[in-house]
Amino acid sequence: MNKKLLLLSAALIANMGVATAQKTLTGRVVDEDGQPVVGAVVRVPGTQIATQTDVEGRFSLKSVPAGTKNIAFSYIGMQTSTVSVSAASHVVMKMLDSALQEAVVVGYGTAQKLGTVVGAVKKVGATQINGKPSMSMADALQGQVAGLQILMNTGDVADISGQASIKMRGVGSLYAGNTPLIVIDGSPADASALTLLNNNDIESITVLKDASSTSIYGSRAANGVIYVTTKKGRREEKAQVQLSQRFGWAQLARNIGDPMTANELLDFQLANGIITNDQYTERKNYFETVMGGKDFDWQSYLFDNAAPMYSADLSIRGGSQTSSYFVSASHVDQQGLTYKNHMKRTTLRANIEGQAKTWLSFGLNQSVGYTDRRSDQFSGNGSNNMYVPATLAYVGAPYWNPFDPELRQEGRVKFLKVDNLDYDPKYITDLSPYQANDIVYSGQAFLSITPIAGLTIKSQIGLYATDTKYEYGYSVNFPDADVRGTKGANHSRTSQWTITNTAEYKYALSRDHQFTFLLGQEGIKFNANGFGASVYGLTDPRFFTLGDVVDKDHIDKPLESYQAYQYLSFFGRVDYMLRQKYSFNFTFRNDRSSRFGPKNRSAFFMSGGVAWRAKMEDFLRGVDWLDDLSVRLTAGSTGNSSIGNYEYLGLVGNGLYNGRMAWGYTQVPNPELGWEKQIQVNLGLNATLWRWLHLDLNFYNRKTTDMLMTAPIPYTTGYSTQLRNIGAMTNRGVELEASLDLIKRRDAYLNLRATFGYNKNRIDDLFFGFDEWPNYSTLTSYVKGESMNFYMPIYAGVDKTDGAPMWYKKGYKGDPVHEFDPQRMTKNAAELDDIHQDTGKRITAPYNGGFNVTGGWKGFTLGLDFAYTLNKWMVDNARFFATSRTNAINGANLRREMLTMWKQPGQLTDVPGFDYNAQFDTHLLSNASFLRLKNLTLAYDLPKTLVDRTRGLLSHVRFVGQIRNLFTISSYTGADPEVDTNLALGNYPATRQYTIGVDITF
Repeated sequence: MNKKLLLLSAALIANMGVATAQKTLTGRVVDEDGQPVVGAVVRVPGTQIATQTDVEGRFSLKSVPAGTKNIAFSYIGMQTSTVSVSAASHVVMKMLDSALQEAVVVGYGTAQKLGTVVGAVKKVGATQINGKPSMSMADALQGQVAGLQILMNTGDVADISGQASIKMRGVGSLYAGNTPLIVIDGSPADASALTLLNNNDIESITVLKDASSTSIYGSRAANGVIYVTTKKGRREEKAQVQLSQRFGWAQLARNIGDPMTANELLDFQLANGIITNDQYTERKNYFETVMGGKDFDWQSYLFDNAAPMYSADLSIRGGSQTSSYFVSASHVDQQGLTYKNHMKRTTLRANIEGQAKTWLSFGLNQSVGYTDRRSDQFSGNGSNNMYVPATLAYVGAPYWNPFDPELRQEGRVKFLKVDNLDYDPKYITDLSPYQANDIVYSGQAFLSITPIAGLTIKSQIGLYATDTKYEYGYSVNFPDADVRGTKGANHSRTSQWTITNTAEYKYALSRDHQFTFLLGQEGIKFNANGFGASVYGLTDPRFFTLGDVVDKDHIDKPLESYQAYQYLSFFGRVDYMLRQKYSFNFTFRNDRSSRFGPKNRSAFFMSGGVAWRAKMEDFLRGVDWLDDLSVRLTAGSTGNSSIGNYEYLGLVGNGLYNGRMAWGYTQVPNPELGWEKQIQVNLGLNATLWRWLHLDLNFYNRKTTDMLMTAPIPYTTGYSTQLRNIGAMTNRGVELEASLDLIKRRDAYLNLRATFGYNKNRIDDLFFGFDEWPNYSTLTSYVKGESMNFYMPIYAGVDKTDGAPMWYKKGYKGDPVHEFDPQRMTKNAAELDDIHQDTGKRITAPYNGGFNVTGGWKGFTLGLDFAYTLNKWMVDNARFFATSRTNAINGANLRREMLTMWKQPGQLTDVPGFDYNAQFDTHLLSNASFLRLKNLTLAYDLPKTLVDRTRGLLSHVRFVGQIRNLFTISSYTGADPEVDTNLALGNYPATRQYTIGVDITF
């Protein structure tokens, strides 16, 4: 009996062994972003037992032999991973070390891997944006993306709207806007967000350049898209606290102009009869005795050489198994270089996401910012007022000392008049306050459900709102009687609501056939309200508010404004991947905009493209030096609606007629007004060679049709121009990005990266059959078949016989000469209006880019970021004032080039004699090409052995030193070559900033 029981027990144990010898393993495979890896191969090493993951990344591996210890996971473009059986239920696969495998946001729906994206996109990571000295995200982005031209227009820290000029692949419109669409976490924002957003809150920036990537944004994407993704928390990660602080100071990035010294100016004034011998002796004696023979430095007086700045950031991020969070607070206090110029900005952010159910997730991203900023009313760009610091810096006579008590009377400086300038600019600033406050809110809330496997339905609402108030005025002590005792205030409020609903379905027939379908609807509603009031006749300097005026007749009529626009859009996208090496994309979008006439409000945009992972072909698999190769071809259409909100309507206004109130048309209607459209074709190539050289090359052709332009109409209509859909233009170009890993070891690395963009613009068609349309006020002209060039008289030099300036007649041009030829030249300044002609110099620079050097060794990190723009030209209006005979007679200082002025027959020079005044011609057209070291960063990370001694209190400590705009190489002699303008005058120049700081992570 016992033997039978033993045999039965042995049989049961054997059967149990057979049952457990083979088993089924289940699990899920995701990437580093938590997204499912579809089609990954799951295999038992050394056997033929294998399966693939489904659209959710899940797998079921059957018949796993007993004793199996490890399971292998593989997927093209990702690192092969081998894990233990016990850890196979949740596997995270990492991407190969290739830029083509980065996850990028390309519009609506989930992120995609860069190697599978059909369109031309570029991702800029947090390390290239966070911690930069500038408050503007645009400044940190400069030179980082080929084809994206960013120029910083001002060093005024209080100017939040005009700091940066941004263009993508040239100028696509002559009237409508050329700024790319700015999107923050899925909701559009305006350009001021680039300054009001905390750089340290940014996780990444994705730049969408071609039609395949931008077409899904339709009406607003003609100029490209800059998609900003803010930082989020990480699930199943303990809280991480980071504190950053920066201290520093700012100064001018470069000297302004090349003014004469005191002795040079005095000798020049005497030689040309501006001052008498007695005046010369008096001023020379004052200069040598009172001033000790040292020139007064107007530049240092007007611009602070050590304007302080301070910033602090605190952030906390983390998450549980079902939720994540990122919260931050920042404060920046930056003093400007000019008197009382400052900017204070405080921002708060909270990004929260959660998984309420396995099929339901939600999120709320909110950011609010508050600013306190002040400028003076005489530091704005484009002003010819001599109180403008950038102008006075080199026209102020250096032999007068405004600090001399004998010359100062209640702030008045008695140096010789310079265009009626006889007051200390700082005194004037005290009497003309100008300050502003802003509240900016950006928020998005979303709800996402997954009712079935592969289907994600998401609804998001976003709000971008601003509230701005600024005050201005002139004290009762202001010297100008026409404006003294004036106070004004303006208040504006804007709100932009964006509601987006999308349904995305991912479906895989097999590993060789994968589809993604996206359908969506979006609505945008924008409102803006403004109110302004002003009073005059204030009598007491101690009271300076709108309510301090006594006489009701001294209250100006209040002004109120209201604007609104709306969009309604429907869009879709289909992505198909074949055999992991062929990617196809098709996008469509229909937009309706209230900005256009009733007949043309709706427009349909579409795009398509194909990408080929050539490296996966059998004939390239064995090419060892070629690690990756992809080719892309895309084409599609986008629209431009960046115009005023009521351009198609016939508008009316009121005024006085014959002493009585009257109404009349102020704008001629055009009910046919419609979309400006662009068709863009892009051919791109990505490659990785020898594992250390990465290349991204793009060729594009961007055609604008139905171009929005103000066309001239007969004056008999009562108007001079009307906005119409006429004309066409083409932009063609090439973009190249290259990254070179010279050293890549555990304790040391060195990387070089460069971007290059070339764009050629051409006017294809104008209006009414015209081949040319000059615009004398801007010194430009639109010529069919040509680029947009400067259009002005061409300077032909100085006649050596009499010192007269000469200009080429129409049809002639060349280098300046010194002999007059009446067949080709004229010396009559009265004829200048008749001899404007094409200069051959482009209005927009065709070459731009940057290069970066990043290296590290044993905890030390060095980063150099350069930006350049080539073949850039500007009319230097400040040079006109500094070479003007009229200003010289009024006592202004002059440029040192005036020392080479023609004085006697036979002298060869390019500066006319003193009897001739300066004119607006090509001698003022200056080469403003530049190379600028935007950022130099040196950092040191404390060794982990030292950090570990804090017993878990600290996890990372970094000390940072940075210099912004360390040097600029340019032949431009004006204030700043980087300004994006046709004519430069009084522009607030760029600043150089020095900062030191520390980043501590707990």
